[in-house]
Amino acid sequence: RQYQGQKDAVEYQVLKGMLREFECDALWGYHGFVPSESVSHLRMGFYKGDLFTEDPQINRDVLPLLDLMRKKHPDYVTVALDPEGSGPDTHYKVLQAVSAACKLYSEETPGKDLKIWGYRNVWFR
Repeated sequence: RQYQGQKDAVEYQVLKGMLREFECDALWGYHGFVPSESVSHLRMGFYKGDLFTEDPQINRDVLPLLDLMRKKHPDYVTVALDPEGSGPDTHYKVLQAVSAACKLYSEETPGKDLKIWGYRNVWFR
């Protein structure tokens, strides 16, 4: 048995990550994209399964995302949003890292019309 707030076993953390990645793949597949060609998933460094996660860091979390954007030249970036604050704080931290990477990418590619799509994920009530 597990008490509320207890850190999940590594196997469950991996499974939860896979479910979230599948959710995003399903979203893009619904819109006609082939996820294996068009979607990239990052498991940012602050995802450790702790109750209180670390804040995003530029070198660990933002720069790898910026490097991926440089390679892929995306038109769209998706991120799970939590408008009511009902989900885990990691959504906000991902948004912080994505925002920072998009800002840097936009500075490097002026005139690029980058769109950010927020979606509600399984945590939305």
